[in-house]
Amino acid sequence: MGKRPTRIFACDFETTVYDNQDRTDVWSSCLCELGDGHTPIIHGCISDTYNYFESLNCDIEAYYHNLKFDGRFWLYYLLHDLQYKQAYTGELPHNVEWLDTKDMPRKSFKYLISRMGQWYTLTIRLNNGCYLTLKDSAKLFPFKLEEVAKGFKTAHTKLSMEYKGFRYPNCP
Repeated sequence: MGKRPTRIFACDFETTVYDNQDRTDVWSSCLCELGDGHTPIIHGCISDTYNYFESLNCDIEAYYHNLKFDGRFWLYYLLHDLQYKQAYTGELPHNVEWLDTKDMPRKSFKYLISRMGQWYTLTIRLNNGCYLTLKDSAKLFPFKLEEVAKGFKTAHTKLSMEYKGFRYPNCP
């Protein structure tokens, strides 16, 4: 997007699934920079991941293997916790004009979601002026992550786990 370097990450959220829950939260956020020798980083909540990305002070491409799912948590976080604004000009809901990425103000975002509900990208202009672009890796590799890891013989794979159980952001 600019002359800044771009770093690329593979990312995944784990979210709460337990009986009688009244909301769903991100309780684990894993990211690993692509390339040799990078160790996965695990955060206990979405805000720690956001703060980490912003601290890198560079443009970032972050691939989630089901952006339709993970992107919803990002949108909620941006709108409710950080009070970001959509990058548009004109008045809603008529005459919406999306801004070019380079023209997005800080603390704004835009997204590419089809009318059929397919999520492609969510571009966030961080408060530091850098861009965080979330992309859907399932559009590139339409397989389960375990199959992608086996096929490409990656150093890191998605682990098996029990998804149901009482968890919360930053839980042990």
